[in-house]
Amino acid sequence: MIIPDYRVREFCEIETTSPKLIEPFRVKNLQPASYDMILGNRFMIPVSRNEEITLNEPPQYNTIIDHSIVIGPGQFMLATTQEKVALPYDIVGKVEGCSSIGRMGLFIQNAGHIDPGFKGTITLELFNAAPYSIKLEAGERICQVVFSFMDEPCESPYQGRYQNQKNTTGWRASA
Repeated sequence: MIIPDYRVREFCEIETTSPKLIEPFRVKNLQPASYDMILGNRFMIPVSRNEEITLNEPPQYNTIIDHSIVIGPGQFMLATTQEKVALPYDIVGKVEGCSSIGRMGLFIQNAGHIDPGFKGTITLELFNAAPYSIKLEAGERICQVVFSFMDEPCESPYQGRYQNQKNTTGWRASA
């Protein structure tokens, strides 16, 4: 069941010892059945090596910290949200691109699923499918997260390699 606006607000505003669902929480970003996330200022662009890589070796990235960045036609980059999320063991999140941004040709290619127990910022995979460059500004709305209840808490919450990420995070090898 998708969690409605007033319940998301409750999870973010009620004083508790557990982490808030979304921090920082901005009431203006609350939608009827989702929450609009804000673009951070850290970007990672894969370095072209003119060779193939395998799924077992990480790509190399150039990291850029800036208030704005231009993503060219056909370009791919990683970005992050300003907000951190902390999902309880009975809530999952789904990252979606905003329709208005998609209509410009910018795809939010996130793996999409946020497991129960995950804590951290959300790394986004951005792809410009448009025939023109798009300037992105930190602080702008970039995507939305839809939260859903599970019928019961999970037995094994997320403890993967991206737990507690604080910035844009590139591919990490399995431990």
